[in-house]
Amino acid sequence: TKDTQFNLYRGNVEEYLQTENSKTIEESILICSTHEKKSEEFIFKFLTENKLSPLIIISDNSKPDSDYFNFVHNNESYTTDILTFTDKTNFFSPLFIGVSYLNS
Repeated sequence: TKDTQFNLYRGNVEEYLQTENSKTIEESILICSTHEKKSEEFIFKFLTENKLSPLIIISDNSKPDSDYFNFVHNNESYTTDILTFTDKTNFFSPLFIGVSYLNS
């Protein structure tokens, strides 16, 4: 329905991006958590080549050499915050989540 606020897609990211309306992508919150280099590379290459800028991008791969970091770093339209999550018991390593949003 037109009232749907969220649309969960379970499938191949390459197929989805190539069939989705560019306006929908630009009005979206893109959550990138694939941990698979080929998919992350495709997502940000696709956005760059098609000059698409989602409203918000969230990624758990915010390392300086990541495709996410390179995309938002090279795009002056985004402001980025890095959220750090730590565990006092050291059960897991610190987790860094990048949140980038278009400047208004």
